[in-house]
Amino acid sequence: MRISDLDRLDAHRNLYVEAIIRHLWVYRVIDLSPEDIVVRVILRDVADFHSRSELDIGDYAEDLLVDRIGYVNAESFRLELSVSNFRFDAASTLPASLRRIPGMQRTVLVRRNSGTAPPYISAYFLRPIRQVIERMVQLLSGEVSALGMKPYRMEDDEDFWRELEGYLNADAGKYS
Repeated sequence: MRISDLDRLDAHRNLYVEAIIRHLWVYRVIDLSPEDIVVRVILRDVADFHSRSELDIGDYAEDLLVDRIGYVNAESFRLELSVSNFRFDAASTLPASLRRIPGMQRTVLVRRNSGTAPPYISAYFLRPIRQVIERMVQLLSGEVSALGMKPYRMEDDEDFWRELEGYLNADAGKYS
């Protein structure tokens, strides 16, 4: 049986979803607004972009700031988001001051094993959420000290791309 690349991407994304849910099971709701984490929510099935090259993903995406994250159940969590002054399609870097637009909030349910169905948030955008939550857990447990710790800044992280490539290459043999 051959599994598609989209299914392998969903399996990789599930690693992040599961890690986030595991921490939320303990903490239930976490305020992430001070971190200014930007996520891209795609409002169309991602498989459509692979089958129809004329579609522009930017036409079906919103770039939002994470406000809060909350536990729903063992399969999903809720993201409370705010519309911001930033669009990935219009800028190559984050602006010096990200702003939330008042009265423009969204709520997105992120599910494990959601495939490519909308609303879709890729592993790339779930990674900073997981990292910030894991850092918070380390602080609360006393494993690390907050002394001198800088706020999280989203960057084009080469480690993520190496991790994804390693995961897809290692996994490819399992499904052929």
